[in-house]
Amino acid sequence: MTSVSIKERCIIVVLGENQRKVVFSGGMDQLLFALKHELKDLLKPDDIISHLMEYDKDVGDYIDLRDRIPEEKSKIKVVLKKQEEKDDFVLHVEDLRGFKMENVLSEELESAASTNCCEAMSSSSSTPNFLAYYSDSDISKQVQDKKEQITALLKTKVIAQKVDVCFLLDCTGSMGPWMKAVKDNILKWRCRLHEKYTDAHLRFAFVRYTDFDQPEETRTTFMDFTSIPDDFAQFIGNINIKDNCGGDTPEDVFGGLKVATQNLSWTMEPRTKMLIHIADAPCHGREYHSPEMRDSYPNGDPKNNTPHDLLTALHEKNIQYIFGYINKSTDKMISIFKEVAYEISDGKFCITTICATDPDSVEQLIFDSMEASMTQTIHTLTGTSYEPIELDTNEPNWKDLEVIIATITPALESNLSENMIELGCMPNTPIAIKMGTKPFAHGHCRQVYHGLISSSDTRIVLKENISRGKRNTFFKRYAEDYRVHLTAVLYSHMFNDAKPKDVPPIRFVTPSLLGIQMKRDSKEMKWLFVEPYIAGKYEKFNSNAGYVAKESDINDAMQAFSHFTWKKSGHKILVCDLQGILTDKGIFLTDPCIHSRDEDLMRYGRTNLGSVGVILFFATHKCNQVCSAMGLLPYCAKV
Repeated sequence: MTSVSIKERCIIVVLGENQRKVVFSGGMDQLLFALKHELKDLLKPDDIISHLMEYDKDVGDYIDLRDRIPEEKSKIKVVLKKQEEKDDFVLHVEDLRGFKMENVLSEELESAASTNCCEAMSSSSSTPNFLAYYSDSDISKQVQDKKEQITALLKTKVIAQKVDVCFLLDCTGSMGPWMKAVKDNILKWRCRLHEKYTDAHLRFAFVRYTDFDQPEETRTTFMDFTSIPDDFAQFIGNINIKDNCGGDTPEDVFGGLKVATQNLSWTMEPRTKMLIHIADAPCHGREYHSPEMRDSYPNGDPKNNTPHDLLTALHEKNIQYIFGYINKSTDKMISIFKEVAYEISDGKFCITTICATDPDSVEQLIFDSMEASMTQTIHTLTGTSYEPIELDTNEPNWKDLEVIIATITPALESNLSENMIELGCMPNTPIAIKMGTKPFAHGHCRQVYHGLISSSDTRIVLKENISRGKRNTFFKRYAEDYRVHLTAVLYSHMFNDAKPKDVPPIRFVTPSLLGIQMKRDSKEMKWLFVEPYIAGKYEKFNSNAGYVAKESDINDAMQAFSHFTWKKSGHKILVCDLQGILTDKGIFLTDPCIHSRDEDLMRYGRTNLGSVGVILFFATHKCNQVCSAMGLLPYCAKV
């Protein structure tokens, strides 16, 4: 494997009496982006940059880049011209060595480039030119529409943070550890939700079921919704586990579901409503389990309850059904439940399954389910499509997965990213990979899969954008994501230059683009971002909607970085939604978001909440010792 080192480059741009330092890594694409971002407020239409100076360690001084090429080919110019009747700018670089590139940021050319790019993707393995997607058009109607969308979204988030959770548990046999896990974590769930979501309001209910050998009046018992954790924990603590109920394996699952749908005070008001069902045995009826299983009621529920009636009741009340399986005995039952749910709702009601084999994992599993259900509620209330995603957090058994031939390409054609160097991949060269069948994590915009480069057993991470629109829009989002990434990288370099020495450096994991041929002899491609896998525990430091993690040395640095981007950009952008992992080489971050001033609301993708997002961050951000050391003043102060 050839080792390539990408060094950080520092360019001094000279314009008359003014000069500015621009730091970037990589090739001309990154320089273009850095120049446009740094110089937009300095340059005027038709200005010409006279010098591009780069520091040369051997010389010990800055030299003009033109000195590195023959005199007869020494013309380098960067021109920023204003287009007629538009606020867009054309950033044009011409180098008479033969390099010529235009980044024309106009709505018309963006549309044409998007169409051409999608055609190229469907007809060949060529990589889209991401720069062609970038649109600086500040169209007032689009901005106003997005402001209205943001307002509606924030109102919907407040509604979604009102959460009703009913736990439905099989209280027979060996279910004691799972009941204890629910009891012990009830306060933690409430505290974590309140910490992360300022408008969170949580109510709990509990339904216990056994089997038909128990007296009818005690076969199922329940506690209606309460917001008092101590009352809930006391109720669970008083439940006695029944051993060997019925003398067979199946339990009265339908009886428990009926109580959960009919006896609890589910509100009809819009809010997040969840039924979390944890069981280690199926319901009665031979069609719901293996033939070998002993069943005292092989013809089904003696009370004539059916999945159709029970699941219809859940769907009509907009209750999300999450099933935690403990073993394989419930697989057939839940498969039938999913088919029924799909049929009664035209595919709108989906049952989510989670692996609950380890009672110690229940705390995180349930919290993740709560967050996923809140997201689903937002989509339901806003009328956007959303299908619950079934996660598998375990590393795949690679031997069981088929080899896939893929091509890894830099997201910007002229740049060999650090990511590809670390993975040992040459650009546009087919490689053999394996990919997990289910994502191990997901967010609002993408889902994340385990991956492996077969030739070297190098683990990778594959990220797929969740498509909720037209094909052109889907590919365009990759461009938006990369724009956000490049901007975040630029400000991380500035932060690392200015931070206190005891603060670890911030590094953003650079994605490349991976293309997978969907079928043999087919030109259809599936496109994902690919990143190196970094082992360790990922932490969420802040979000794009005001969440700020608890104070610690690392969290303080992360909040200070977001604050720093706001000041350094001249109050134009704020980089947030920071998550990643601390290593001995620094803090590695992925998938940031950017909030901008409202006039730039159409930039930086779907997660840009504009001035509202900035206000949400500073509403919860408290300036810390890192902020003070870097001269960052509170938001209300004039900088």
